[in-house]
Amino acid sequence: VLPLGLLHDPLFSLKTPSYLGLGTLGFIVAHEIMHGFDNSGVEFDEDGVRRN
Repeated sequence: VLPLGLLHDPLFSLKTPSYLGLGTLGFIVAHEIMHGFDNSGVEFDEDGVRRN
């Protein structure tokens, strides 16, 4: 889940080049995807129940 606040200043602004905002957004999305591969996240099933 990404908050809609990411689509406002300073990430997306008419004052900065679009590649800066898109690059930052790509970094944030990749960072959040990586949370699915961390050591503690693999202990939970699709319902959020901890399983070993």
